[in-house]
Amino acid sequence: MGPDRKHETTGWNRRIGAVAVAAIAAAASIVALPAIASARGLPPTVTTTWTKPVFMPPQSGVATLHATVKNAKSCALSAKPPIPSLPSSVACSSSSGTYHLSVAIEGLSNGTPKPFVYTITLTAKSAGGATASVKVQLVVEAYAWSVSSRSAGSAAALDAIACSTPTTCVAVGKNGTEVTYTASTVKSKVVDGGYTISTVACAPGATTLCVLGDTRGAFIPDVAGNFGASIALNSSSPVAIASVACEAPSAGYARCLVVDLNGIAAVVELHQGSPTNVVGPYSAGTSGPAYATCEGPGLCEVADQSGYGSTTDTTSFTPLVHLVAGGPALSSFACGAALCIATDASGGATPLETDLTHCLPFGALPACARVAPNAMSLRHISCGDWLCVAISSSGAEQFSFSDPAGFRWGAWNGPVKSTTLTSAGALDAVGCVSTSFSSLPGCSFLAGPAGKQKEMTGHVTLLK
Repeated sequence: MGPDRKHETTGWNRRIGAVAVAAIAAAASIVALPAIASARGLPPTVTTTWTKPVFMPPQSGVATLHATVKNAKSCALSAKPPIPSLPSSVACSSSSGTYHLSVAIEGLSNGTPKPFVYTITLTAKSAGGATASVKVQLVVEAYAWSVSSRSAGSAAALDAIACSTPTTCVAVGKNGTEVTYTASTVKSKVVDGGYTISTVACAPGATTLCVLGDTRGAFIPDVAGNFGASIALNSSSPVAIASVACEAPSAGYARCLVVDLNGIAAVVELHQGSPTNVVGPYSAGTSGPAYATCEGPGLCEVADQSGYGSTTDTTSFTPLVHLVAGGPALSSFACGAALCIATDASGGATPLETDLTHCLPFGALPACARVAPNAMSLRHISCGDWLCVAISSSGAEQFSFSDPAGFRWGAWNGPVKSTTLTSAGALDAVGCVSTSFSSLPGCSFLAGPAGKQKEMTGHVTLLK
């Protein structure tokens, strides 16, 4: 049983990693003590507001120790169990006799099945050799991934799934089939006149705000389970909708990006109780199969199979840039809170900055490195804030993660481990969501042949 806790923030874990500790100190005087105080041999004192255990996420979180040190010539920081690269000393001497110290501890990872507790000790020493210290506890949390399975509830094949909460998801597929899943119900209906619906996206939040895209070039709004009439994206030259993506709602409104195979795009504005508004169409510049993703409000991205992509504020697109050059064709593209990941059919993944202006380091690898963890063909990737999950043709998935502060990207799990979710063959679709950094994300998967498909729900759970 782990220590009593007040949950503050969340993250993802698998391994013990390196640590980086930065001392950020600012000398400030609250009580003006004589400059010769330490020379007179006054004993040092150390106080901190960090009096209860501080919890940090299990992957690359940040915890800051604030302390006030008086009458000290030097200070040392230590930890049990040891933390690699922890500085043996930190500055804490001031001519006023009072020093305000801030030490940021980051980069810790937890690979154990329970919270991992560090005892951090800050020791101050005066010019005369007297010492004083303070001990605080830092708890690196632990999480697990659990998956449940049930019938997908459709005789027709389902091809895509998206979630508005970790327990509320919408799947779409052949013959206009739409299935809504909650924690306890599975409801199926036929929409869009029976046309095949190939893609779906939902805005994260308690109200279901989704957009469905079909193979004839039309999209259908879904506001709290009420489906609007289908809307042609480009009536003069209709082609299949390639991808849709939705921002997090703002003031009750959610904006969703729709892109077709010709790179024509539109923005669909959804709001419960208001008519659906469409902005566009306009050109995204992409060609062929494209993948849209949003983490907004105000920022969406789109990339095509050739590795070209651009960003949009949902009113115009930036010029195309070649995101991933020289590798296999992209199979999917998604953005989390910290960065975007492009996957390919050869099992590779390339991390990119969310503004798509440059690529990033990936774990211990340099920037612009394409990670090819194994021979699995990665069919699709989906992100829910700090958790991204890619699915494969072998019925397995694998994880990547960023810390909730959005400053760092973790390596593929283990460094790369996959979990077999089904023996029925390929995973067909995945949709991940997290409604906020303070909530635990979840994903839903589709797998199996038509009529026998399963809907599997994966949840991040807190270990104690």
